[in-house]
Amino acid sequence: MDFVISIPNDKLAFVKQLLSELNLPLKPIEAASLTIAQQRLADDLTESLREVELHQQGKIKLQTAEELLKELEDEEKLERE
Repeated sequence: MDFVISIPNDKLAFVKQLLSELNLPLKPIEAASLTIAQQRLADDLTESLREVELHQQGKIKLQTAEELLKELEDEEKLERE
């Protein structure tokens, strides 16, 4: 059975050593190339998840759905002018 995991750089040496001690093969794979649009989406999702995490820690207050809709309506009005 194969697993694909992402390992933070600061844990890489430990994981390599552990796999070596267990006589398990390590087969690095190249990250898939993303289009610019896909990379932007990935970056946006990463940022969104970071904001959710900060909100859960009580460090920031997230926008309500009503505030978001109001903001979008205001932007639409500006674009029409």
